[in-house]
Amino acid sequence: MKKILLLSTVIFMFNFAFGQKSEHRNSTNKGIFSEDFEMTQDDLLASDWTLTSTHPSYKLQISDKQNHTPYGENSLQYDFYNAPENTNFNLISRELQVTEINNHLKFWYIYALVLAGSGHEDELYVDIKSTDATDWTLGTQNIIENAYLEEVWTMADIDLTNYEGTDFTGKTVQVRIRGISKYGSYKLYIDDIKGLEIEGTPASDLILSNVLPTETHILTGTKFTPQVIITNNGVNVESNYEITLKSEPDGYEETIQNPTEIPQGESVQIDFPEWLPEDGNYELIATVSMTTDENTDNNTFTKEIEVRDYKFGDFIYSFNLQSEDEIGISTDGNYIYTSDWWNSKFYKYNMDGTLVKSFEINEAPRIKELTYDGEFFYGSAVSELYKLNFDNETLVATDASLPTEVRAITYIDTDDAFLGNNIYEKSNLVVTKFKFDPAGSESLSSFTLPTKVTSLAYDKWSNPEAPTLLGYKENGDTIVEFDLIGNPTGRIIKSNQNEGGGRGISIYKKNEIVYLLAIRAGIVSAFVIQKNTHIVTFKVKDSNNNPVEAISININEQTLTSNEDGIANIDLADGTYTYTATKENCSEISGSLTVEGGNVVENIEYECNISVNDLNTFKASIYPNPTNDLLTVEANGKYTLKIVDITGKIIYTTEMNNSMNIDMTGYNAGIYFISLTNDNKTENYKILKK
Repeated sequence: MKKILLLSTVIFMFNFAFGQKSEHRNSTNKGIFSEDFEMTQDDLLASDWTLTSTHPSYKLQISDKQNHTPYGENSLQYDFYNAPENTNFNLISRELQVTEINNHLKFWYIYALVLAGSGHEDELYVDIKSTDATDWTLGTQNIIENAYLEEVWTMADIDLTNYEGTDFTGKTVQVRIRGISKYGSYKLYIDDIKGLEIEGTPASDLILSNVLPTETHILTGTKFTPQVIITNNGVNVESNYEITLKSEPDGYEETIQNPTEIPQGESVQIDFPEWLPEDGNYELIATVSMTTDENTDNNTFTKEIEVRDYKFGDFIYSFNLQSEDEIGISTDGNYIYTSDWWNSKFYKYNMDGTLVKSFEINEAPRIKELTYDGEFFYGSAVSELYKLNFDNETLVATDASLPTEVRAITYIDTDDAFLGNNIYEKSNLVVTKFKFDPAGSESLSSFTLPTKVTSLAYDKWSNPEAPTLLGYKENGDTIVEFDLIGNPTGRIIKSNQNEGGGRGISIYKKNEIVYLLAIRAGIVSAFVIQKNTHIVTFKVKDSNNNPVEAISININEQTLTSNEDGIANIDLADGTYTYTATKENCSEISGSLTVEGGNVVENIEYECNISVNDLNTFKASIYPNPTNDLLTVEANGKYTLKIVDITGKIIYTTEMNNSMNIDMTGYNAGIYFISLTNDNKTENYKILKK
């Protein structure tokens, strides 16, 4: 079933991003004007924008520190922090049409603090100049006045039907977004400018804006819903069109006809049927078709994805922080929080790294590391541990009588306790367990690490039967895994950043994968530490319910062998798997199983079904058959003789010269096979023991 989401003037949705670089979508020829700044600085300088500054050393620039476009990475930065006082930054548009339908200009902005201070006097205005006028109509409203109080993306909506007393409807205009630095402590970012028309706007024009999900790396066995975003760049409301989404190489192809009406200037998200791709590299190619479309150059969008399994330590994605002073990190799985160790400031990010907001809890200054107990966050400040409510941005309680200084801190849910350590303390290798207690906490136990760490994170998901700790080594290039008494497991993760010491780390689980977040040099990197799997147990028995040993089971490109109890185990993620079971000299059987959210037991009934020779080229004589006790085997020549039971298990081996007698009195009643081998040729003979 298709699902349709009408997106407002600027598409806004949350997707877990893996560093995909989006295409720049600036309407440069005709249509509804839009700009998402998904470009390089050179692209910006070569574009239709005019950039001016009253100070030659400071200019507007593309930045990846902030982003509003849900499928993008960049925005445009006004560097108020570095610029001298009263520096003017001007962003001037190309000529645009103000029409009866399109007479508003909209853009998003965020005013972000760089350092603590009172530098929030910066200004931002929108000026308009008609082509039939000599001077600019200057805006008088400071758009970012009081914006520092929120530090969230906010939309500016400029109505040109009555702007500073002038109706610009029917006119061709230029727009100037003018920022003025007051030498403060802030930077301004703007993104997703949209509105008005470019001369020659077509009556009908659909644009393929994007293909989702944003992930470029997909986990093996993940079923996901492909999505296509379409924008109506023409004047008409469109409802009669067709969208096709297919993969190269083949594996997926779906077409949806007339899914929904798209108003002029709006975008819609179309959900396609689910897809469970096999491992490999794919191109997802989306195409929109409309008979009245006046511009088909933008009717195709291609997205590359890689589907594969992941192993411990695989790097997935990274994002830039607002400041290199952010060193503590933790997450509740919905948002990522960081702490600034120079003040009482905290940052809240979406899981893809886009900033939501910053806030202060003045009673909890200089937090070095964060951890989460499922309800509250805790911040370590060496001699204090703060209990924090990030929902209402308040301090809940303080433990100022800790049994050890704590820089590194992590919460252990099974004990409702914390593990703390401080590399700058004399006993810098000792990790102490204690409970949070504002009345004064006491040490419960301790252990010694073999190396200094700046932070700790408790991993309860990768192996619930044997949880582990991960610690960021002091030099910052390696994350080491330990058991819960400090012994290294031998597993390490090498940081993908080349500079800066190790900072905070945090662990969370999403979509059956366990991730580690690590801060270094103002950058958060995400690594896989475990794909969440379930135990599949094979129980192999014969028709008499006896366990069958030494059965080879091939599944998921691995070979298992049943033990003496007929059991073999493997860890598998959710999905459907085929398998084969076989044994030397025996036939092969096959089957399939499905893993879905829990452990699986797969029972296999296996009979050896040894191939019995019909030609008897050895001219062997075996009698009496059936037998009660003594069995005689005769064949001219030297042979290796084996007795094999119904499960394929070899229970007797000897060398025979012409003939021999075998005492069968100690054997259970049933079917057996006599196997004779001579000159690399084997013949099997079926016998029955009464």
